[in-house]
Amino acid sequence: AMRIETGVRAGDAISPYYDPMIAKLVVHSGDRQAALEALRTALAQIEIAGSTVNAAFLAALAADPDFAAGDVDTGLIGRHQEMLTAVAPPTGEVISAAALAASGAGALPSSADPWSS
Repeated sequence: AMRIETGVRAGDAISPYYDPMIAKLVVHSGDRQAALEALRTALAQIEIAGSTVNAAFLAALAADPDFAAGDVDTGLIGRHQEMLTAVAPPTGEVISAAALAASGAGALPSSADPWSS
């Protein structure tokens, strides 16, 4: 079973004064392995735009062998920080899109006058 608890809906503004936890993902299953699989699947499908979220960190934590084995303590994140916070390099598609955006390609003309270019 999986549920998402949130008080935020599409289109809501999240100000800097808002509680930083905009949603909570809860999974439950008959055993730890099945619950972890459900958690990993749910985290892989999360899409939140316009706000910085920790979904990638949580997905990395859910994939950590020590976490999966239940071998957790208050030092787990510190010991595995490099792996948990690693950022994949941008894809060629992302690099190409950034280059096009930086070049101004696709920008609208600054004038509404059809005779100006």
